Amino acid sequence: MAELIPIFGILASGASMVLIVWMVMDFLRRRQQARSAAEFHARLLDRITSTKDLADFLNSDGGRRFMDSLALQREDTPQQRILRSMSAGIVLTVLGIGLAMFTSEIPYHPEFALSVGFMSALALSLGIGLLLATWGTVKVSQRLKLIDTPAASNLPTQTH
Repeated sequence: MAELIPIFGILASGASMVLIVWMVMDFLRRRQQARSAAEFHARLLDRITSTKDLADFLNSDGGRRFMDSLALQREDTPQQRILRSMSAGIVLTVLGIGLAMFTSEIPYHPEFALSVGFMSALALSLGIGLLLATWGTVKVSQRLKLIDTPAASNLPTQTH
């Protein structure tokens, strides 16, 4: 079992690097999309020369789609935000545990072990904090009736 600890640490480190690269690439892709949309909208609005042209354009189907597209990011539902927070909490918690297991296998490099231990504590703290915040959000949202709670009466009953 002790031989598997470095493997889990390396896998957790690799997974965190993949996650960071994916997040950076996603950010760059979204920024490029926003820039392209802004350029398109600016060119489109430059072609409208009078208020009558603008009114006609906005009353058309294309104008409605144009106005909808101006909102670059749509508002997520509370359930989507809760699931995203829970997912991030789970990933960070598992990363922190993996790094903690990896830290014990670095006896000859105390500086490196200390930095990995710090990253482990940071990831674990953030992960547990996100999970606790998610749990609190769910409880408050249910109490304020912002999200539905599954009622026991709605569950299908089994007959034998």
